[in-house]
Order: sequence, then C-alpha cells, then structure tokens
Amino acid sequence: MVTNVTQTTDAHDGSYAVQMEIVNFSNFPWPASFYSLNDNSQIPGFPVSERYPKFKGFIKANLKGGAAFWGSIIIYDENQQGVGVGTFFLNNPSTDWVSFEAPIEYFSNNIPAYLNITFTLVDTLEGDLTSIGSTVRIDHLSLDTPTSVESNENTPSIFSLDQNYPNPFNPSTTIRYSIPNESEVSLAIYNAIGAKVAELYSGSQTAGNFEINWDASDLTSGIYFLRMNAVSSKDSKRFTDVKKLILLK
Repeated sequence: MVTNVTQTTDAHDGSYAVQMEIVNFSNFPWPASFYSLNDNSQIPGFPVSERYPKFKGFIKANLKGGAAFWGSIIIYDENQQGVGVGTFFLNNPSTDWVSFEAPIEYFSNNIPAYLNITFTLVDTLEGDLTSIGSTVRIDHLSLDTPTSVESNENTPSIFSLDQNYPNPFNPSTTIRYSIPNESEVSLAIYNAIGAKVAELYSGSQTAGNFEINWDASDLTSGIYFLRMNAVSSKDSKRFTDVKKLILLK
C-alpha cells in the first residue's frame, strides 16, 4: 500500500501540517490525493448551512519535473446536488509558506448542506520520473465569513452557462446550464485548435436548470473549450457562451 499523505512538523501555524508527496511505486510517479470525508460514506463532505465566499489557506510546494498541484471545493445541497464550486491550481515551487485562496462561485440558489475539499498532487507529464519527491505542505485552512441564503426554485430568468466543476479535472467533470424558456440548445467540446471532440447535447429543451457529466477518459491532457448555443423558441433570442476546461491526467 502506498502511503504518501502524512503529517509533518513543518507547519505554518501550530504544531503540524499535512504533507503530500509523489513517490516511486514500481518505477512510476504515484500521485497523492487528500479528501475531506464524512464518517458517513453516504454524505459527500462535512455539514454546512451557509454560503462561504472563499476558501483559503497556506501552502509550501517543492515541485519537480512535471508535478502540479490543485484543489477543488464543491458545495452540495441536501439532495447531494452541486450548489457551488471553487478551484485553484499551482505548478510553480514555493520554498516559503505562501497564502492561497479559491473564490467559491455559486450556480444554484439551493441551501448548502455539505462541503467537500479535494487536494491532488500529480505528475502531469504521464510517467515523468523527475517529478518523484515533489512535496506539498498544507496548513491553516479556513473559510471566509459566510453569507446567508434562501431557497429559490423559480424558473431561470436568463440563459446561463456555469463553469464546469471540478476544473482542472480527471477524467470527468460536471457542467450546469440554465434556460429561461423552451429553446433549441447545443453544447459541444472543442480542442485547442478548434476541432470538435464531443457533442454533449443538441436539440430542444424546456425551461429549467440542467446538468451534464462529461467523461473525457478517451482524451489527452490539455485545454478544451465548452461552447453553448441557444435560440429561444419564444422570441428567437440567441445566447452563446464559452468556458475553458482543463483536463489533467
């Protein structure tokens, strides 16, 4: 069994910090992941009841080769549906403790119920042995002062396309969008040179909030673009938006 998430006395505040390390496992740079889990495996994180605008903390990173580190924060409602997400990404070393923060973007008015945090340290060059020995230390994690929220299940008033979560992701990510009235909708994924690599939806949809899970297992690491086009059947109003997606394997 590989043990590469440990406790260290090199802390920013207090006696201990979490240390993650890419280790050599059968001549392969084995990644490290750290999750905030609830004792009840049916619950996707620890309980919250308010909106937190920002997640922050301190980090010290000794990154080698193609090593990179990122974190994601996902807020769920009581039905375990996504309410908000925040992400941050790091691929530069920091010999001293530095602060980081991840603004949390909310895409639903549902009341938060759980918060899940994931940290990942990985070799982005797919087998680069020079990344072995890369370490990241994390300490003094906190959430900004929350703001209250009221439940609102009304039909969306505008078209919208939310940023996918998590982002960066591997290999799947969730995409949410809203439609104010019946419309012809298309959602597609394009690579960095503009070639379509996936069609997520194409057809008519009624008003509402929608969610699609995209699995990119058959694609290589890189930057992709999600494009949504919609035309309202009510007044022919057009909507177009593009989001950048980062796939890191």
